[in-house]
Amino acid sequence: MQIHITPRHLRMSAGLHQAVAAQILALAVPGVGIRGSHVILMQEDSARPSKGGEGKSL
Repeated sequence: MQIHITPRHLRMSAGLHQAVAAQILALAVPGVGIRGSHVILMQEDSARPSKGGEGKSL
């Protein structure tokens, strides 16, 4: 299954990418025929820094 992960206003670490991919793959059901998934990760407004920047690195 192809998994596309889009981080919005945060940096994607390899560990975070692997964790999300593992969760998506755990949902796969044999014989259903899911070809791919698109996951969008967004940071909560309260977690964003008040002065510019790209956001908190995970």
